[in-house]
Amino acid sequence: MPNTPSRPAAADRRIQLQLAPLASGRVQFVVSDNGVGIPPENLNRIFSLGFTTRRDGHGFGLHTGALAARELGGSLAVHSDGPNRGAMFTLELPAAPA
Repeated sequence: MPNTPSRPAAADRRIQLQLAPLASGRVQFVVSDNGVGIPPENLNRIFSLGFTTRRDGHGFGLHTGALAARELGGSLAVHSDGPNRGAMFTLELPAAPA
């Protein structure tokens, strides 16, 4: 049987949002969860145009988000320890307009 990611039971699902000012004059937004995680082989292409793991996906969402962050003078990054380990997305933007 293949090793497929599983979702935590509804009562155990968690999404956390953190917001913090940085000494560099930027603002950091971190969204993390304890969901199915992201396989290591997908981490380096998750922001690529057209990349999707969903049957009906288009691969525009994360790519567009990363481009928008860059256009605003910021960045969007992802971290996951792998399948069944959740994921964390970090958005950093200037606190003042660029």
